[in-house]
Amino acid sequence: MIDGTFSLKKILVPTDGQAHSVRACQYAVTLAKLTRAEIIGIHVMPSQVSRIFEERRHSGEISSDFVGQYRKEGAEHLKQIEKMCVRENVRHHTLLLEGYPPEEILKTAQKENASLIVLGIRKRSRFERHFGVTTSDKIILNANCPVTIINTPW
Repeated sequence: MIDGTFSLKKILVPTDGQAHSVRACQYAVTLAKLTRAEIIGIHVMPSQVSRIFEERRHSGEISSDFVGQYRKEGAEHLKQIEKMCVRENVRHHTLLLEGYPPEEILKTAQKENASLIVLGIRKRSRFERHFGVTTSDKIILNANCPVTIINTPW
């Protein structure tokens, strides 16, 4: 922010491929087109998922490459973002990372000097609310830039 104005240069859009993430991406791409900002699409594969599947695969419990499949799905989610950006002629790049999602998203926002993070959220069930803080909550509370929430009521 300079002299009370806000300039959008880079918009970070985390995705897990679910409807709320796709909706957030659509919003972000529209905003980027209007402001000539760049979209940074990010998918973070939780490192504990990799570790669990690799341990089971090595012990013979799981024979197929679940980690590879998980990475492939992450790449597909990022392709959705790329297609939207190409269709709207919006500059973009994507990142497929592994780690703790809130931490990797926040680190990437800082490293990329993101002007804004656009998050898609959905209504949580009563059961889910009892688990406490979500990835979205952690990003909202700790981001070093503004965060826009796109609510998906279903």
